[in-house]
Amino acid sequence: MGNFGSWKKPVSEHVYAESVVWQCSKCVCWSREEFVHVQQPVCPMCDSEMNRVTKNIRVE
Repeated sequence: MGNFGSWKKPVSEHVYAESVVWQCSKCVCWSREEFVHVQQPVCPMCDSEMNRVTKNIRVE
């Protein structure tokens, strides 16, 4: 019989890159800049203003 649970997937490191995002000033909502198509976006979750910041996000 085979050992079905013994095979392990190789461990790979995650790849991160700094990206410009719009982040809400009140809650945890954020969106990458390339997906925002207005001059000054408003948070879709709480209707607060959003600030343009740099965030280190996973791109893998």
